[in-house]
Amino acid sequence: MLVLAAAIGGVVVFTGDDDPVAARPAVTTVPREEPTGRPRATEEPDPDPKTTSKPESDSGGGKQTEDEEIFLTTVRQRPALKQTDSATLLRLGRSMCKAFDDGKSLTDVATGNADRYGLETSAFVTGAAIVALCPRHRNLVPGG
Repeated sequence: MLVLAAAIGGVVVFTGDDDPVAARPAVTTVPREEPTGRPRATEEPDPDPKTTSKPESDSGGGKQTEDEEIFLTTVRQRPALKQTDSATLLRLGRSMCKAFDDGKSLTDVATGNADRYGLETSAFVTGAAIVALCPRHRNLVPGG
């Protein structure tokens, strides 16, 4: 359990942000087209990340969301995951978030991939998923 807490704590420290949701701007300027065909700027509030069950992504392999990029950058610090493709890593992180949504414990999720990646890497990925992909489960992290 100590390894799990240390791995998850390391991910929280890596992001350098005590509350990743509060650090985001509440309003984003989004270009829109006027009837004349020229773009105009309108303000629309960002969707609340706490109510989203999984991050949005462009399934065509295009632009990643900021949270997905944070997750990918973080988990690729682990030697076992450096060469793993983004889609596989994102599926892994999202499956961890889904497991939490389904009521699994932190220990169950963190050890769930230990046979494939090792206990320390599995726990590290779990922490990265909580911080970047499903911060709604941050209360599961001791001291989080």
